[in-house]
Amino acid sequence: MEAILQTLDRQIDVHRALLKLSRQKRDAIVHNRIDELNRITGNENKLIKLAEELEAARIEAVNAYMRSKQLYVTAAITVSTLIRFVVRLEDKEALTQRQQELVRLIEELRRENDLNRQLIEQSLDFIQYSLDLLVVTDDQEAVYRNPSQSVSSAARSALFDTKA
Repeated sequence: MEAILQTLDRQIDVHRALLKLSRQKRDAIVHNRIDELNRITGNENKLIKLAEELEAARIEAVNAYMRSKQLYVTAAITVSTLIRFVVRLEDKEALTQRQQELVRLIEELRRENDLNRQLIEQSLDFIQYSLDLLVVTDDQEAVYRNPSQSVSSAARSALFDTKA
C-alpha cells in the first residue's frame, strides 16, 4: 500500500507543477513572451512524460498490491476501485484523500488549459484581423487607378494574402 500512496503523492506533485506552469504560460501568452512560452512548453512536456511514467508505476503498484492479497485482475484498476478492495480504514482514508486532491488538480489544470487555449485563439484572431487590415485585395482598391500600378499592387497583396 505504501508504494501506491507514494506514487499518488508524486503524481499530485507533478500535477501541481503542471498547474503552476499553466499559470505561467497564461502570463507569457498575455504579455507576448514567446521565448518564455517555449521554455514553459518544454518543461510541460517533461512533466507530462513523468506523469505518464508515474501512472504506469501506479498501475504496477496496484497490481502488486492486488497480487499480494491474492486478487487477480485483468484490467488496470482505478483508485476508486482499489478503495473498495482495501480493508484498513486508514488506507481507505489515505487513498480517498489523495484521489480527491488529484481530481481537484486535474480539474483546475483543465480549466487553466482551456483558458490558455482561448487566449491563444483570440491572439490568432487578432493577428488575422491585423493581417486583413494590411492586405489590399483587388475589390478593395479604388476604382480609378493608373494601369501601371495594378501589377505592383496585385503583387503586394499576394505577399500578404495568406492565413496565419
